[in-house]
Amino acid sequence: MSSPRTKEQIFARLQQMRLADNEFMSAFFRHNVESAQFVLRIIMDKPQLVVTEVCSQDYLPNPGWRAVTLDVLATDADGQKFNIEVQLDPRGASEKRARFYASLIDSKALQPGQDFAELPEVWVIFITESDVLGGSLPLYHFERCIKGSETALGDGSHIIYVNGEHQKAGTDLGDLMHDFFCRDAARMRLAQLAQAVQRYKASEQGAREMSSVMDEIREEIREEVIEEVREEALAEGREALRGAARQLLRMGGFTPEVVARITSLEVDEVQRLAAEAGAQGT
Repeated sequence: MSSPRTKEQIFARLQQMRLADNEFMSAFFRHNVESAQFVLRIIMDKPQLVVTEVCSQDYLPNPGWRAVTLDVLATDADGQKFNIEVQLDPRGASEKRARFYASLIDSKALQPGQDFAELPEVWVIFITESDVLGGSLPLYHFERCIKGSETALGDGSHIIYVNGEHQKAGTDLGDLMHDFFCRDAARMRLAQLAQAVQRYKASEQGAREMSSVMDEIREEIREEVIEEVREEALAEGREALRGAARQLLRMGGFTPEVVARITSLEVDEVQRLAAEAGAQGT
């Protein structure tokens, strides 16, 4: 249970946060289908889009390789996936990051035996505080196309950048961007979003969920650090084993199979070390 002082601190912090702030966005959109649908209808310019599921801080493991945690992942009635990421730092909004996020969403989309034709449409949406692409457009929509033609490949992969600097009043997208970067719900332009934000900021549930998300984020960071330390330790330990194997090979009289048994390395790795040692000795 949070102490009264902790609750007061969380409430005070809530009042200063914007939808564009990662912690607030993650807590606000968690299972908040109605608000996610409202935002996506504007960005996608599809008033009839129906969101059926939404989650935040969705961790996509990638054993042995880099994993990611998605800010918001929504699914619509047609099974399309919409990943919404807010990038306040232009360095975090690289095109290759968008590509990587899409690839990991794809990697979790099919069960064994499913046909590739069943891959869902995937939309990676970056909302950036500044116009990182520099074209002065409110929105940038990227598709894979045939070179020299505007014919789309049709692979179902889409990337959208929404320019947070575009806050033109009276336009749905401009008003949405204004509200994403506004701290005071009373000054937000879109009534439905403003009411949802105000209810969240003023509620006990909002404080609880904010506290919960912050705890989860801290725990995820802790686990990532532990995993990095573990991998470094394993790497260092393996290198020590390789060093022992090299020493045994230099001594002579040990077959690769024996060295492998002594060091717990694979035989083919010991053979590779022996070959390297032989090449260096020539």
